[in-house]
Amino acid sequence: LDDMEQQDINDSFGLAFLNEQPEDVVIGKLKRCCHSNTWARLVLSSRPFESKDDLLEKMDLFWGLGASAYCGPQDWLEAFAAHPKIGDQKAVEKKEAHHSGFESEEQKGAEGASDDVKSSLAEWNEKYFEKFGFIFLICATGKSAAEMLQALQDRYSNDADKEIRVAAGEQQKITHLRILRLLGELSSQARL
Repeated sequence: LDDMEQQDINDSFGLAFLNEQPEDVVIGKLKRCCHSNTWARLVLSSRPFESKDDLLEKMDLFWGLGASAYCGPQDWLEAFAAHPKIGDQKAVEKKEAHHSGFESEEQKGAEGASDDVKSSLAEWNEKYFEKFGFIFLICATGKSAAEMLQALQDRYSNDADKEIRVAAGEQQKITHLRILRLLGELSSQARL
């Protein structure tokens, strides 16, 4: 088997799990990826998932950044609240114990940051929260702490309406990565 065929097999194991397990189990798995009750219930209601792409399309449809209005600002804020602040290692560890377990891998770029960058991240995180009322959200996978800090500073000038949509877009990227990781985990468990 080549890598693509193996990935398709892995995805099918994960999709079978999501299609066949009881609702409460699937809701729990979905909320590891995006902690919005409305979104998780909408995605669940769209079972069965024919393919990974079908699942991703349904997730995006219900998230509500397009023409649909299935989820909106209240649902987005619920999802944002489940995230630790960028660069706050203690919060990452605490959230991992209670939520998805994906956070430390996602925020790896902040680990090796200099004390100056960590201090600036903490300061700008507070300023951002005071201005917008929710934590700064960025799909941190593959980004350095300096890149995250620059994005935080750049987005600080947004108005509230624009920023909540930008943050919701970042949540959508995070959710995609988490769903793909979840499918891999479920595939590994199914073969044990």
